[in-house]
Amino acid sequence: WRGMRLVVETLLASLPSLGNVLLFGGFQFGLFGILGVQLFAGKLSVCSQTSIDGVPVTERSQCVEGVAYVCSEADLCYAPGEAAVRWWGPPMRNFDHLGRAALTLFTVSTLDGYMEVARMCIDSVGVDKVPRFNNSPALGLYIIAFVFLGAFFWVNLLVSVIIDHYAHIAQQGDLLGNTKQVRVSDAILGAVILLVNCFIILAFVAVFFSRALPVAQRKATKWAAKARKWAWFARLWPAGEGGVKQRA
Repeated sequence: WRGMRLVVETLLASLPSLGNVLLFGGFQFGLFGILGVQLFAGKLSVCSQTSIDGVPVTERSQCVEGVAYVCSEADLCYAPGEAAVRWWGPPMRNFDHLGRAALTLFTVSTLDGYMEVARMCIDSVGVDKVPRFNNSPALGLYIIAFVFLGAFFWVNLLVSVIIDHYAHIAQQGDLLGNTKQVRVSDAILGAVILLVNCFIILAFVAVFFSRALPVAQRKATKWAAKARKWAWFARLWPAGEGGVKQRA
């Protein structure tokens, strides 16, 4: 009963400070929501049929809605081989308007499906364009920045306010005999928060490099091919006297 009373007193005492933290969080969600609408509104929509008559669907004009087709493994349908009707639309998490953007950012702040949202942002091409794999890896920085400010800073700020009031009330409640126990509990909680933050950082680094590395490899292969081509020409036309190219 004494522990329950302490918890209730802590929550009641921390309400004014929590209000300020929630107000800051609302401002943060609004700022990132507006930025997300500007960056990704209408750019995450896809066509349920990935290719029509062997031609890949790359824009909305190719995706005529309401046409029946037979699903393949690459299409968005219940099962391959079933009949379906073609449609064009955004995924459940999108940034088409501010309300949907705020809901998407809230799910990202809880770290539920944040990797999926990051992949969609990275693959975005343009309005009424079908997303393309690894099209803009730099856009993943938008989700990374929000996770650092939303999942790290804001959530940790909420927890810190509650812990601060808990320690203050515990000292006022003549719990000095349990000071060591309180310190141990605070140390364990701090260690857990640190481990969670480290895990999220490592996960984001892994996702970012897994998306950016293939693009870098393709560019490196392209430049290596150009270098081999110029080396072949250099062997055919070695430099002669006076720096003038002479044919071998």
